[in-house]
Amino acid sequence: MQSRRGWIACACLGLACSAPPSYIGPANVEAGAARDASPSTSTACTDLANAQCAELESCSPVLLQTRYGSVATCESRLTASCEHALAASSTGNSAQRAEACAQAYPTWSCLAYLGGVDLPAACTPPTGALAIGAGGAFAAQCTTGFCAIPPHSACGTCATAPQAGDTCANISSCGASLECLSGSKVCGTLGTAGAICGKTEPCGAHLSCIGASAANPKGTCQPSATVVGSACDPTLTKGPGCDFDSALVCNGQSKSCEPLTISPGGGPCNVEDHQFTACAASGTCSTSDAGATGTCTTAAADGSPCSTTGVGPGCIPPARCISASTDPTNGICQDDGATSCP
Repeated sequence: MQSRRGWIACACLGLACSAPPSYIGPANVEAGAARDASPSTSTACTDLANAQCAELESCSPVLLQTRYGSVATCESRLTASCEHALAASSTGNSAQRAEACAQAYPTWSCLAYLGGVDLPAACTPPTGALAIGAGGAFAAQCTTGFCAIPPHSACGTCATAPQAGDTCANISSCGASLECLSGSKVCGTLGTAGAICGKTEPCGAHLSCIGASAANPKGTCQPSATVVGSACDPTLTKGPGCDFDSALVCNGQSKSCEPLTISPGGGPCNVEDHQFTACAASGTCSTSDAGATGTCTTAAADGSPCSTTGVGPGCIPPARCISASTDPTNGICQDDGATSCP
């Protein structure tokens, strides 16, 4: 089992994250100092989004492509999401905090970033004015610094942040420092090198869970192969897989690492020639049979119909598929904050 996580969704300050500020010449020192002391929402959110997208592109270009399709799309969407967050009532967020996080973001190492740990201090989520039980859409609105939002709901309620081992079956996030482990649906952290792993205990970035099998469900996290042509084991029982963050996949026929193919909407995916093919920009692979060649369905635009089951179009982050109680399998793509929460 290989981890394909590699993406931190708006963890810092409940937002997104910055490129270095423009050069300030000697004649503009005072104006520059004022800007740094009190940046506008637009400036801070642009900086913050640029930093997060730059980090993602640097640490895992393949995840940037499969999530957003391009840097420009990543930046524009995360900038808008940041502006929604800063406009939320009762929030503890501010443009100053967003800018501080933007400047600190490049110090986050790729390994920690992809593992969702060691968040820079300047990016620690702030707390807001809403008490436990109050409705909200952002963690920074809550006195606890955590908002429990069901996976396909626009709003949640302020609550105590989950601890490692708590269930995440009914929430969309475990908070800033924990991952919702897909196999077990409990909050935890991804395995480091040498850690015990399995279906419910995935490994972190650049690692494969080697040795797990039907007879022995536990393996150990070991380095994935990172070079094209390297030997790999598609079953991961005796050898490593290929590093997904390096855009490599294991060809089950040749048992060697090959470049990952990323298809646009309408293109093929899960190709039958033993070569995994992914969809770009959060596209969904529609196929009737496991392992058969499918077709990439383009993600829905914001405000358009989407599927919560994975059989129809999904949404480009940070938008989520928000469903109505009358039809939990379908919904509308929308960003957090687009709906007023009681």
